[in-house]
Formats: sequence, structure tokens, C-alpha cells
Amino acid sequence: MGLPIPVFGAVVAGGAGGMGEGGRLARGVVVRRLLAVDQGPGSVSSLHVRVMAEAAGVTIRTVWKWLAEAREGRLEPVGRQDGFTLDDEQWAVLTEVGGNVAALYRRPTVHPRPEVCRP
Repeated sequence: MGLPIPVFGAVVAGGAGGMGEGGRLARGVVVRRLLAVDQGPGSVSSLHVRVMAEAAGVTIRTVWKWLAEAREGRLEPVGRQDGFTLDDEQWAVLTEVGGNVAALYRRPTVHPRPEVCRP
């Protein structure tokens, strides 16, 4: 491994707290450090963002997006909403209609699921 990278008073090296996958800085650490530097318009430079992007293993654009979300009060990523899952009966119908989801949607089921909203 190469020399550790100093990042705003801390040293980025493998195995320390706040590390994400593969020894990279986690999103929360990146955002909190950039917010600490952010004292007003223009206080976070492209250099700050570039260093943090490399330390986190993400693109520069991603770090700017994280910073914009953090300025709005969202420090951690928003999880996906509950998705729709098919039960065994619906999988059977989907197979019958050749994978046509629109046909599955139009076909009534024996046991309607109340959590599924249909217009």
C-alpha cells in the first residue's frame, strides 16, 4: 500500500474507524469532514472534493451530490422504499403470460394482496 493520504487533520489508512468497503472512507465521514470545512459559499473547493472522492473511492460528482444533500440535512443515504415482490401464484401467472408484466397486472388473482395499490 502507498503512503497514507492526510485528509483534513486525519490520516486515511486501512483498518481505522469510519472506513467503508475496501479500506475507503465511508459516506458519513466524507460528508461530515466537508461540512466542517464548509463555512460559506466557495469554502469547499474542488480540491477538497477531489481528495475526499479519491479517499472514498467514488466520483467527484458523487461527493458534490452527497455534500448538497448534507447541506439540506440528509447526512446518510435514503434507503429504497419497500419494493413489490411476487408470490408463487403471481410467478406462475407471469410464466403463463410469457413474462408480460402488463398482462400480469391486468389479470385478477385468486388472493388479492391489499398492500398493492392499483389505480
